[in-house]
This record gives sequence, structure tokens and C-alpha cells, in this order.
Amino acid sequence: MFIAKNAAGVRVELQTHKQAATLVGEAFTCPACGAPVRIKNGAQMPAHFAHIVGTCSASEPESQQHLLGKRWLRDWLIQSGEVAELEVYYPAIQQRADVVITSRKPALVLEFQCSPIAITDLARRTAGYHELGLAVIWIMGRRYFGRHLSAKQFKFMADDLTLWFLDSHQGRLSRHQWHKQGWTVTQFTKTWQRTATHQFEDAPLLEQRQLQNRLYYRDPKLLTLQALAYSQGRHLAGVPWLVHLAQTHLPGLPQAEWLMRTHWLLTFEHEAAFDDAAFWQQYHTASAPLRQQALILAAVRKRWLKVLQANGYLDRDSQWVRPLVWFADGEQKLAAWDQPHAKAQ
Repeated sequence: MFIAKNAAGVRVELQTHKQAATLVGEAFTCPACGAPVRIKNGAQMPAHFAHIVGTCSASEPESQQHLLGKRWLRDWLIQSGEVAELEVYYPAIQQRADVVITSRKPALVLEFQCSPIAITDLARRTAGYHELGLAVIWIMGRRYFGRHLSAKQFKFMADDLTLWFLDSHQGRLSRHQWHKQGWTVTQFTKTWQRTATHQFEDAPLLEQRQLQNRLYYRDPKLLTLQALAYSQGRHLAGVPWLVHLAQTHLPGLPQAEWLMRTHWLLTFEHEAAFDDAAFWQQYHTASAPLRQQALILAAVRKRWLKVLQANGYLDRDSQWVRPLVWFADGEQKLAAWDQPHAKAQ
């Protein structure tokens, strides 16, 4: 931590190695637990305070990445015209925020997460800030970097469908915002800002190959659906191409969108009238603690019904007009891909 209280109870922030050297020998305590802390002023890490004995729940050991990152965020915010404070401790919830933007109403907490965190802890800490009327954004460190986004990153996403990453060694903050057209990625440094949009594209052939591979390797989730398909005289790999098309590409879904659509077809395709509210309810999981998952699933449902209506399978009242055509197996499905009518089946 960068901030401790001196003998007079005044908050002192360590800013440089030179400043820290002048303070060696003075008595300091942790602002959270009141235990004695000492100055660590080595060459590898920024000058910082550390507990003399053990740690407290609000002041766990920090990496160089974490120390550099939260200071970078505070300085960048101030340079951008905000009023921001480092390491604000909230005794009512026994949590210390990395950075707080106090010029916002309500104040906005920034948490820079470099280490692993359980979903339950993520939800608990977020709820703690919300209890105090504080908004919070989670920013991910380098262990969360990757070419492909997955549940590891999506658990930090709130209802604004935005993900934040910070490379504190490079001094670069990235914001990934989901839009219907694609991901808009904005990169910030202290000297420039750049934005680019990466368009979404359906990948039906890739998804079909994944489906067949997962069946080949006996994926338990797919075997359950395969059994349901067999009971209807169908092969799961022959599901109509339509399940792969015009998807929402919404982030952090509990299951691949095309696979949920397949499950839906196997459940409702033979129903003259259906109420599918309970069906989508089964896909609620604890993997998205910061989002209203019901809204995400409702959007997936709405798009799927719209696709079925647009292709003439359902009417405006969601009544079946005609059935979809399944393929005998995956090979026949792939062989039919180049035929004009295949993509609408």
C-alpha cells in the first residue's frame, strides 16, 4: 500500500524512493486495521508500506504490477480532469478501494484486479460498495489478457457490457464495449487515445466442426442433447444451419448461443403453442455476478424468435407455420452448405 497514517494520525502517501528514504525511522500504522507498518524501499518495487507482522483483510500483499497500476490510474484520472484518491478505506464494509473518483456523483470505485478472485468474493466486494451507494468498475491485470475472451474475463462485466484491462508496465488502459455490430475497443495512455471497432461475424462452419468434434469426444453436455435428438429420430450434428446464423454475439452467455438454440428446437419444435419462459430460466448461472443475466437471456430469446419469424417458421404470434428441416448427420449438413437453400433451414 502507498498510504499509511503517521504518529499524528495524518495520511501519508509514499510517492518516490527519495521521499521514502527521508521517512525511514518514523512510526506508521495501517489506515484499515491500525497495526504497525514499515516502509519498503527496495530497487525493484515502488516505495510502499507493508505490515510488520502479517497482513489485514484490507491490506493484502501487492505485486509490482498492482502497485504501479493503481498509481497510474490515479495519475491518469487527475491528468484527465477528475478528482481521484488512492486507497480509500471504508470501515463500514471493511474494504479498501484501489482508486476512487470523488468528482463523480455517486463516487466511482476502480478496483484493479491482478490476482485470481472467486466469483463469490467478486460479488461480495461489489455488493459492499453498492451498499454505500458507490458505483464500481473492475479493471483486469495481465493474468486476464488473452486473444479470446471467456468466462475468466466476463465475470467482471456489469450491465453496461464493458470490460476494462490495464497493462501497468506499458501504461495502457483498454476498454472493450459490446455493441450490436461488434466490440469497440478504446485504448488510453497519458498522451493519446485510439478507438477501433471489430465487427461480429457468424461462424457457422467453425461451429459445426466444433459440434462434431465435441460429439466425437463425447462431451457430456452434448451427449445429453444427442440423446434428446435420438428420441426424436434426429442426429444432433444435423441441426439446421439456421441455429448458427444472425446470433446476438452477446458476451458471457452460460452456453454457446447456437447450442441453446438447438436445445430450444429439440424442446419446442413439435409444440403447436409454447411458453418458453421456464426454458431460458434454466440457463441462469452464478458465473455473471455483476450482470442482470435475465436481460441477457431475454435478448437471446428475442433474437431467436425474430430469426424464426423472418425465415417463415413462426408467425408474429409465435405460432408454428412450418417445421425446420434437419439433416441426417453432420456430413450431409456440410455437403449442403453451398446449396442456396441450406442456410435458411
